[in-house]
Parts: sequence; structure tokens; C-alpha cells
Amino acid sequence: MITKRFLLARRLGLGVTDQVLSSFTNFVVSFGVARSVGTRGLGIFGLAFATYAVALGVSRALNTDPVVVRHSASTPDEWRRATSTATGAAVGFGLAVGAALAVGSLALRGETAAVFRVLALGLPALLLQDAWRWSFVAARRTGAAVVNDLVWALTLVPSLVVLAATDRASTTNLTIAWVTAAGVAALVGLLQAHLVPTPLAPWGWWRAHRDLGPRYLGEFVVSGGVTELIFYAVGAIAGLVALGSLRAAWLMIGPFNVVLMGIVLVAVPEVARLRVRAPERLVGACVLVSAALAGLVVALTAVLLSVPEGAGRRLLGANWEVGRAVLVPVALYTLSSAAATGASIGLRALAAAKRSFAARLAVAPVMIGAALTGSAVAGASGAAWGMAAANSIAVVVWWRQLAAARLEHA
Repeated sequence: MITKRFLLARRLGLGVTDQVLSSFTNFVVSFGVARSVGTRGLGIFGLAFATYAVALGVSRALNTDPVVVRHSASTPDEWRRATSTATGAAVGFGLAVGAALAVGSLALRGETAAVFRVLALGLPALLLQDAWRWSFVAARRTGAAVVNDLVWALTLVPSLVVLAATDRASTTNLTIAWVTAAGVAALVGLLQAHLVPTPLAPWGWWRAHRDLGPRYLGEFVVSGGVTELIFYAVGAIAGLVALGSLRAAWLMIGPFNVVLMGIVLVAVPEVARLRVRAPERLVGACVLVSAALAGLVVALTAVLLSVPEGAGRRLLGANWEVGRAVLVPVALYTLSSAAATGASIGLRALAAAKRSFAARLAVAPVMIGAALTGSAVAGASGAAWGMAAANSIAVVVWWRQLAAARLEHA
């Protein structure tokens, strides 16, 4: 029992470490943009990052989530076959979306167009790198995922230092450094996995998991996709400065999101195995995850609110003040997400894709309406408060769906 608990704690620790490194690469480039080019530049990068986040969410839903749900207890040969096809599908999807972005960038101007062209070229590498991470975790090789993200970070940081030292830290150049480092990590993943992605055979993979992929895609569209859509809308309604202030607040609360994704990375396959070994313990494990995450949000928010303004300005420059102005509603939104995370993990472990999709679908219209109304009335602050209010409803919806799915499974 002690050995099992030690191994679980080790995997959780490695999962959090991996997510720290993965999020660090995204955070440090956003931090560099915020420090170097101001709120407008952060807004431009925010649009590009929102596009990347949408593509990443779709790729995970169709390609890597089925690996975690279906192959966390597979034999090594089964894992290799699944991972080769899933990572290949991620590359193929990245190429298709990248081509669309390259064409779309022709309608843009200035640095916005340049940033989107860089993203178009680097998207296949970004999606492949993420696919390696999740595939390694499914095989209980979380250490390999940590190494891969460490390669990304160690490649990125020196590039950012050079750009800052030579006064060439534009939004475009910082984005180039970010995607190039991801490409290096994606290539290292080939050596770690000892297999080559097969990007010409995605249809078979999607067809084999058509009971999961489309519903997970639907979940993302009405949750993460909706969140990014809201960012686009805030930029259109209230302007790039308002969008930059929201992004600044998200950067401030970022350490929690790092831990959240690290826990989810490991918790889904672990709870999926618990479903087989001791299904009566599944709900209790999910409650424990949510309680721990909620406590972490409260502690982090208290720390952020106590940071002196001078220290905050040294971290984010002028963006500290505009971000802190919307920190409380963003923190409340994050607290609701933490409270619902345990239920979402349980539904994913039970492969109850229909119910998790229903939960997200029920909340999405309320989220969009509240955020856009708030943005029109009070800019970034109104959008943040609207999202916080709508997300509180999601907590009840998620746990009711988990209770129903647990009865069905029993």
C-alpha cells in the first residue's frame, strides 16, 4: 500500500512538474511580450495564442484524449500503434490548420499578419509536442514528458534572452522563438518514443474512436473554445487594450492553471484505472481533487492581492495594474473551475463522453451571454464578472452529471 501511494505521489509530482515546464514556455513568451511591447502587443499575441489554444483543444479531443482514456492500461505494442497514429493525426491536423492560417493572414496587416504567419508554420510542431506529452503519460512515462518539456524550455529561454539583450524582442520575433523551440522538442519526442508519427492515416483513428472524439470535440468547442471566442469578442467590442488587461489577469492566476493541468494530466489515467480496481472510491477521489484545487485558488489569490504595486510593476510593467483591476472576478471564475474539475475528471475516466458534453453544452450559452453583455457594459471588468457568474452554475451541472454517470456505470 505504501509503495502504491509512493508511486502515485511520484506520478502526480512528475505530472505537475511537466505542466509547470509546459506552461512555463507559454508563460515566459507572454511575459516577454508584456514586458517588451506593451498592452497592444500583448493583445496581438493574445489573438494568436487564442488561435493556437483552439487548434490544440481540437487536436487533443480527436487525437490524444482517446489515447489517455483507452490506452492507459494497454500493452506496450498497443500503445505504440495507437500513439503512432494519434501523433500522426495531430501533425496532419496542424498542417491543415496552418495552411488555412497562412491564407487568412493575407487579409491582415502589419505585425498581426506576421505573427499569424509564424503560427501557421509552427502549428504542426506545437501540436506534435503536446501529443507526445499526453501519450507518454498514458504509458506511465511521465518522466519522458517532463524531459520533453524541459527541452522546450531550455531551447526557448536563451533565445528570449538574446532577443532582449539585442533590443529585438518584438511580438513577431518572440513568437518565432516560441514555435522554434517547440519544434526542437517535437523532434526529441521522436527519439524518446522510438516511433514515427503516421500523418497519412488519421481517418482510421478518428473512425475507431468516433464514440469519444466528436463528443470531446463538442466539449472543447462549448468550453475552452467558448472561452477563446469570448477573448476574440472582448477584443472586438472593447478593444485590444481591454483584451490585454484580461490576458494580464490570466497571467497572474497562471500558476494555479499550471498545477490544475498537471493534476488533470495524471489524474485522468489514474482514476480510469481506479474505475477498474475499486469503482466505489471513484467519486471520493474526484471530490478530494476539487477540494485541494479550490484551496489552492484561494491561497494564490490572497498572495496576489497582497503583492505591493511596485513589485507587481517589476513583473508585468504597466500590465500589472490593468490585470489586477480584474483579478478578483478572474479568480472567482478559476475557483468555480477548480470545484468542477473533480467531476470532469470522473466523467472522463468513466468514458462518459455524452454526459460531459451535455454538461458543457448546458453552461456555454449562459457563459457567452454573460461575458458579452458584461463586456458591452463595462469592458474587461464586465466580461470577467459575467464569466465568473456563469461558471458558478457549471459546478452544480458537472457534479449532477457525474452522479448520474456513476449510477449508470454501477
